Amino acid sequence: MRLCRPARLGLDFMEIVNNLDQLKGQPLALLIGNFDGVHLGHQSVIHQVLELAQGHQWIPAVLSFDPHPRKILAPGSAPRLIQTLEEKQALLAHHGIQIMINLPFTRELAQLEPRAFMDLLTASVSIRMLSVGQAFRFGLNRAGGVDDLRAWQNHYGYALFDLAEKVHDHGQIISSSRIRKEIELGHVREAAAMLGRPVFRIGQVGSNYRIGRRLGFPTANLQSSHECFPRFGVYASWLLVDGNFYSAITNVGQRPTFEGSGIQVESHLINHEIDLYDKRVALIFSDFHRPEQRFPDVDQLKLQIAADITWRQQLNDPAPEGLRFLQTLL
Repeated sequence: MRLCRPARLGLDFMEIVNNLDQLKGQPLALLIGNFDGVHLGHQSVIHQVLELAQGHQWIPAVLSFDPHPRKILAPGSAPRLIQTLEEKQALLAHHGIQIMINLPFTRELAQLEPRAFMDLLTASVSIRMLSVGQAFRFGLNRAGGVDDLRAWQNHYGYALFDLAEKVHDHGQIISSSRIRKEIELGHVREAAAMLGRPVFRIGQVGSNYRIGRRLGFPTANLQSSHECFPRFGVYASWLLVDGNFYSAITNVGQRPTFEGSGIQVESHLINHEIDLYDKRVALIFSDFHRPEQRFPDVDQLKLQIAADITWRQQLNDPAPEGLRFLQTLL
């Protein structure tokens, strides 16, 4: 069992569990879902569960499947996840969840009938309160749903709560799919409004071709396992490194001027030069500036980078202090 230390709410730790047998006897207020992005809708439900759990001496917990079920059952239609598992766990801990159950999703698990799945779950877990999304489906051929869970309350000894998740943004329900689309369009400010925080990525700074340094603009090349990338282009950003925020400008793309390939995420610190090689950092996107483009020669590229840096220096965006808790992952 690994421990993930949250940065607020006075919790001592969040237990991260991969085996249901580890939870025998603990009374849980359990949320089941993917919680991709841990957006404002998710946060609303979590805060409702925290209030209910506190009043009944239950432990607020989340059960999520790893990997995402569609990666096993329908890989071609699996969503590109907004956050890595590690980032999701940190966000859930930050919002007060005390136990995170990462239930391994396998074809064998997918073959269980809905009732058999609940038998498996409740044999090890003492569920006192249960909440799922209205569209939640489970069991073989997705045959189980909310109506089944409601009908089985007395048998399994839990109370099913229908908690409101439908937080709206500009008249539309906030959802992971909407946020994913905004990120991929480069609309990081719009995505941030629905997430309740800026879009961020955690990764390790690796080696690159040192093209930026040769041009006079050294960059940190972020290596990560993220699936959902912002639109190729240049962004105002912040880097959280060793407990400090540094203003930066970040290019996401393939360096077309140099016939590059693969997705590169490269950040140049504004007014600072720090050796970041091999460090774990948090990259936080602040605003979109321009699309990535191919330049006829290096001199034109250098002029544009200088103009990009001037634009970044003129932005009046404060450091994202609300994400300082991410330092615990670095």
